[in-house]
Amino acid sequence: MAFITADVVPSDDDEQPFKVVFMRGDEIIAEWLVESQEEGEEQLLETIRELGASDDDDEDKDEDEEEEDDEDEDEDEDDDNDKPKRR
Repeated sequence: MAFITADVVPSDDDEQPFKVVFMRGDEIIAEWLVESQEEGEEQLLETIRELGASDDDDEDKDEDEEEEDDEDEDEDEDDDNDKPKRR
């Protein structure tokens, strides 16, 4: 599996002289222009933090779904107990 790299590099644009670039090997997978190297570095770090946070959110969602499934099963069992038994 190839490593993902990210960097802030000079761009050819006069108004936004730098760009944030994410690469997998030689392939550019994402890039955008920024006004300064400092801004690019901040955005790069923010992007990585957001990716990490979204992974945590995904795990939380999975746990929540499992808990809901357990609650639904419990409710189904309770429903069975409320119904009159037929003989």
